[in-house]
Amino acid sequence: MEGYLTKEEINIIEERIGYTFKNKDLLSRAFRRRSFTTLYRFDTNIDLPDNETLEFYGDSALNIIVVKNLAQMDKDNMHNNKLSNYTEEKLSNFISHTTDKMMLSNVIEKLDISKYLIMSKGDILQEAYKSISVMEDLFESIVGAMWFDSDLDINAIEEYVLKMLNLNINDNNLYDKDSYRLLRELIDQNPGYELVKDGNIYCLKQDGAIIQTIECELFPKCNNLINISQSFIDIIQKREFLNNKKIVDTSNVSYDNAINKLQELAQKKIISSLPQYSKGDFDYERGIWHMDCIYNYKIIHTASAKSKMEAKKLAAYDMYMDLANRINN
Repeated sequence: MEGYLTKEEINIIEERIGYTFKNKDLLSRAFRRRSFTTLYRFDTNIDLPDNETLEFYGDSALNIIVVKNLAQMDKDNMHNNKLSNYTEEKLSNFISHTTDKMMLSNVIEKLDISKYLIMSKGDILQEAYKSISVMEDLFESIVGAMWFDSDLDINAIEEYVLKMLNLNINDNNLYDKDSYRLLRELIDQNPGYELVKDGNIYCLKQDGAIIQTIECELFPKCNNLINISQSFIDIIQKREFLNNKKIVDTSNVSYDNAINKLQELAQKKIISSLPQYSKGDFDYERGIWHMDCIYNYKIIHTASAKSKMEAKKLAAYDMYMDLANRINN
């Protein structure tokens, strides 16, 4: 029937998203674009609902699921007498990166289901189903349809949404970021860079000029975005290092000012991001604090002292000297 998915298409989609709809019409609606319903109404005088309302609810449900899992993680920490070190900014960044347009569209691309969209002839000719925005909208519409199909039981669809996202929220996620989220942060920190996608081509631009293009087929399909992102990260870091390369002065650095000196390196973009610090661990037997200074989630320096602040200063000093050595040599 025109305006509805076929039984074969429904079976394929349900198998790939891992969820079986009780109301199959909801799934058809999730795939029905306004461009189709507008022309269909004009031709037949019949109203069919499009997917935009489901998209709105799906976006909200997606955020609820991610926030709920973050809150559960924090609740577990509190139950185990652990203090989380998650700032509002860090939590917000995690959510925005997790539900980012490119991230959601990449999920749909991997599932290879946007081709089943119910579209107008104009959309078909323009291959709108390949658009990042259209694929993002489809992801949110599917989540919205699942939510309504489950009678608004967010718990009933949670595992399916997290599986589609390939997201396992745990205590390390806010530190151990994948390459795509690191790339988005790097682009945010260095204005002028832009990541765009045209069909199977990912393109990195700076001030509108193309720096590098990469075809998806160069990598295994399941790892397209991760591998492509890492390649672009390497390009940006190399360009920014060459643009900002300086001899880092170590003569005026002390344990007392190392934390501020690291901040200066980040502000001057001599290093790509500001080092982070762990919440610290107290050794009751020895009566000392252990603190970690972490740079780019890879380089870690640990220091110990009788006070938490002193341990932090020592770790920052070791990190500064290490980074200075790497940059100067």
